[in-house]
Amino acid sequence: IFRSSLSPGRFLFDIHVVKNKYSELQTRLAVLEQYPNAYACVPLSDGPKRYLEVYVESQDIQQIQDEGLFPKSRLRDLPCKPIKDHSKVITGLTKSLQSFGNVLDLWILTDKITRHYMGLAYVVLDTSPRSDSVSFQPLSHIISWSETEVSFLETWRAMPTWCRYCHKGGHTKSSCVLSKASLICYVCHDKGHRSFECPRKAPPIIPFKK
Repeated sequence: IFRSSLSPGRFLFDIHVVKNKYSELQTRLAVLEQYPNAYACVPLSDGPKRYLEVYVESQDIQQIQDEGLFPKSRLRDLPCKPIKDHSKVITGLTKSLQSFGNVLDLWILTDKITRHYMGLAYVVLDTSPRSDSVSFQPLSHIISWSETEVSFLETWRAMPTWCRYCHKGGHTKSSCVLSKASLICYVCHDKGHRSFECPRKAPPIIPFKK
């Protein structure tokens, strides 16, 4: 799993290795118990594997590096730029989206139990032309965060076709060249296609009837 990062407040736990002992909620509660100052906890997945992205305060960085979350879990240090105040998330999203429309409503998703920010937000935009006859920019799937080099992903109803693998437009994951490059065929064991697409696959045997 690949996660871009910028600073040392963010850690990625492989919770797949403890899936038989702890549920996702139990791992998030463990974060709350061990690191009560943690301000965001985001569940992630990569195929069948599950991860937990945890954001902690600077005073807890050494502890989380030394102790981790569970003794058998693998801690991956992927630093990122944290946002400690939830109001800053809303302010940053508003600034990032104002060139695409008037922000009528915006709210972020926090966990009901731990109150951690879950990495998701919802916004209502009015894309009608402004009174000064200046049009808004067309909505984009990849948006710069407050005019910085950091970006986030946006989806909306009836958006054009886009790929959930490379996040580019004009195609889906099933036809994505980059996605297919990582596939391994179970028939010939070559990369780049699925087993049902394999050119070496033997044709089906048709029973002979008299």
